[in-house]
Order: sequence, then structure tokens, then C-alpha cells
Amino acid sequence: MRAFHGTQQRDGQRRWGIGFLADRLRAAGDRLFCSDDERAIAYGWQVRSGRFGLSRTYRDPRFDQFAECGFCHGWGSVFPGHPCVQCAGTGCITMGEPLPDEGRLVR
Repeated sequence: MRAFHGTQQRDGQRRWGIGFLADRLRAAGDRLFCSDDERAIAYGWQVRSGRFGLSRTYRDPRFDQFAECGFCHGWGSVFPGHPCVQCAGTGCITMGEPLPDEGRLVR
């Protein structure tokens, strides 16, 4: 019974140590990316913190407005040499107005 209690105690200490280290890494990542995060949030972008806070992904939500052109199916032309009249040859169309999204930090 005593060995089992010691194992539980070591597991608890190990979890505490891992949690402490993960918190320190996350804090270091927050300091490292602070100016980039602030700039992205000012632009209205979404900011995602990666594993242990040591990486970031920045995303502009306006990309949600783009869709494949239904007329040319994303090819940019229906007939060779003639741009699509619906999308002006780009292969994509813009859907509606931008979403009202102030930038935010997502963890």
C-alpha cells in the first residue's frame, strides 16, 4: 500500500512540474509575440496560440467571404481566352459584407 502512495505522489509532482514548465513556455511565447499579436488584433485578424504558446497563427477573417465562382467553377474562364464575366477571370467571388469581427486572441 505504501508503494502505491509513493507512486501517486511522484505522479503528482511530475504533473505539477510539467504544468509549471508549460506555463513558463506560454508566458515566454506571449512576451515573444506580443507586438505581432497587438498588430494583428489592431487589423482585426484572429490570433491563435500554438502548442505550448511558442507559435502563432494569424488569420484575416475576410477570407471567409471568398467563394469559388459558380459560373466558371473556379477556372476563371468558360471559353479559352475569354475571362469569366461573373468573376472577371479570377475564379472566385466575394460573398456579402465583411463580418463585424474585432481581432481577438484565441487560446
